[in-house]
Amino acid sequence: MRYLTQPRGAGFVFRMVTPPELVGVLCPWTDKPFGKEIKHGLSTRQRAEARQKRDLVLGKIRQLQLGVTDAGKFSADTAREIRADIAKLRHAPGNYDKVEAMEGGLSDILYAAEQRGVALTQLKSFAKVALGDGILLSDAVERCIQDRSPNSKAGLKVLAPTTVAALRTAVGYLKEFMGDTDDTLSLADVSANDVRAFIRVFLRDVRTVRAPNGLSRGSIDKQVTMLRGLWAWAEQFDFIAPDASSVWDLPRPIPQQRADDAVSRDTFRPEEFQALVDPLPIGDRGGDLLRLALATGCRCDEIAILKVADVAPGAEYFVVAKGKTKNARRIVPIVPAARAIIANRIAEHAATGRVFPEWPIRPASGKAAALSQWFTHYRRKRLGRETDGRLTFHCLRHTWRTAARRADIPQADIDDLGGWSGEKRSDKVYDHGRLLEQLAPMQERIWGQLISEGFSLFP
Repeated sequence: MRYLTQPRGAGFVFRMVTPPELVGVLCPWTDKPFGKEIKHGLSTRQRAEARQKRDLVLGKIRQLQLGVTDAGKFSADTAREIRADIAKLRHAPGNYDKVEAMEGGLSDILYAAEQRGVALTQLKSFAKVALGDGILLSDAVERCIQDRSPNSKAGLKVLAPTTVAALRTAVGYLKEFMGDTDDTLSLADVSANDVRAFIRVFLRDVRTVRAPNGLSRGSIDKQVTMLRGLWAWAEQFDFIAPDASSVWDLPRPIPQQRADDAVSRDTFRPEEFQALVDPLPIGDRGGDLLRLALATGCRCDEIAILKVADVAPGAEYFVVAKGKTKNARRIVPIVPAARAIIANRIAEHAATGRVFPEWPIRPASGKAAALSQWFTHYRRKRLGRETDGRLTFHCLRHTWRTAARRADIPQADIDDLGGWSGEKRSDKVYDHGRLLEQLAPMQERIWGQLISEGFSLFP
C-alpha cells in the first residue's frame, strides 16, 4: 500500500520521501525539522483504519506544501494530488467532517494567498482542480488510452493508433468549446446542455484545412462517438457517477436531405483505368500499386505496407498480416499476370524488407499517408477535376468487387478474398474458410471478368 509499511509485530507506519520544499520545515507533530524522509506512527494494526489515517496525514502534508512558499506551489500537479486525497476521503464512509475540514483549510490558504498578491486566475484554476469532483478530462484521456493499449492489464479492446489520434482531436474540440485553456475541465463539468451546444453549434462551425466548408455529418458523428466512448470508460471504472455518460445520449437525428445531383463513388471504367496506368511503367511506385490494387481487390494501404516476408515464393500469394479490421487479415492469391510485378520489386528492394519502400509509413497511423494525396493530384492531372468525389483510390476495390459479382463468385468467397466480415450467422464460427488452392481459381475468374470488360495491367 502506498506510503504504508508495517514492521513485524508492530502497527502501521506512514512513510514517504519528503517533498523538496518541506525539507528543513518544522514538522507539526514532532516539532522538529523535516529530514529526507517522513515517518509517522499511525497507532493501529487495522488496515482500513491505517488507510484513513494515512489520508489525513497526506492532507496535512499537502497543506504544509501550500503554506511554505507561493512560488510554484499552486501548480496543476499539486492540485491533482490534493484532489486525489480528498476523493479518497469522500469515498470512505464517515469522513464527511474530515472532508469539510480539509476543504475549509484549503479555502483559507487560497484566501491568504490572494491577500499576499498571488494572481487570482492562478488561484481559481488551482481551486477548480483541487476542489473539483470527478476525473479531469486531460487525465481521463491519458488513462483511457493507457487502459486500451496493447498488454494493458485492463483487458479492454485495443485502440488503433488512428483511433487514438481521433480521440485526441475530439477532446481538443471539446476543450476549445468549453474554454478549457489550463487543463481544469473535468468530465463532471460537462452537462447535457453543453453537449447539445457542442454538437449542434460548435462542431458545425469548425473549419479546417481539409474541411474548409465545415465538418461533414460523418465527421461530427465520429467526434461524438470518440467522446461517448471516453465517458463510457470513465463510468465503467467509477471515475464518474453511474449513468453520467448519458449526457451523450442524444435523440436519434432526422436523416438529412441528400441532393439529387450529389456525387457518389463509382467504379472505374476501363478507359479511365488505362489512362492512369499506361503512362506509368512497370516498376513505378504508383503504377505498380494501381495495377496490384485492381488485380487483388486489396486496400491501397494493405499493398503499400506489404513486407517481403509476407510474399510467398514465386509471388503466388501474399499475406495481409494487419489490416483495417480483424477480417482484413487473410491470404490473397495473385493472378499470374500480376506476379511479375511483385517479383521484380522484391528482387530490387529485398534489402529494405518492404515491397514498396518508396511509400513512407507514418509511425502514428502505420499507413502510407502520402499515397492518397499523390493519387488525388495524379487523377486530376489525367482525368480532370470532374472526377472529384466519383473516383478515389478505394474505387479500385469497388471495381474488383463489382467484377467478382459479375463473374458469379459466391458471396462467402468474395468475403474471404476481400477481407469482409460477411453475413452474420450463428454457424459462422464453425466455418474457417476455403484453402488457398480453392481461392486462387476464384481470383483468376474475377481477373478474367475484368479482362473481358477491357481492363489490362499493361499498355
